[in-house]
Amino acid sequence: MIRTIFQKYRGCYGSERFHAELEVQGEIVSERRVARIMKDNGISPQHEGRWCW
Repeated sequence: MIRTIFQKYRGCYGSERFHAELEVQGEIVSERRVARIMKDNGISPQHEGRWCW
């Protein structure tokens, strides 16, 4: 699920936004767990200049 969200938002979301998006989808998971999963899978947000939009 994290990979699909990551691709959907062009790799701009960090763990806080992933956590919020997962909550909207009805998944119960802590932000720390999301950050750990992202780190283990080598997923990190890409910054395009100052803002990533």
